Amino acid sequence: MSTYKHDCDKCVFLGTLSVAGALEPHDLYYCAQHGIPTVIARFGDLGDMYASGMGFADGQDISLTVAKVLAVKKGLI
Repeated sequence: MSTYKHDCDKCVFLGTLSVAGALEPHDLYYCAQHGIPTVIARFGDLGDMYASGMGFADGQDISLTVAKVLAVKKGLI
């Protein structure tokens, strides 16, 4: 069950991650909408309260990196 509202019905919810140093948990998603696979870390209900991008999922952003690992484990990537 996600913590925050998310308005894309194409996204696959991967779980919620508590990030050290962050004030709020991050809901993690994988989305292949428009043929461009990406990972998303939502940290609030407002539309702009998220981070996304495969380019940041290789160690630059821990929540996106974890989302990518989970998506791979689920066979989505």
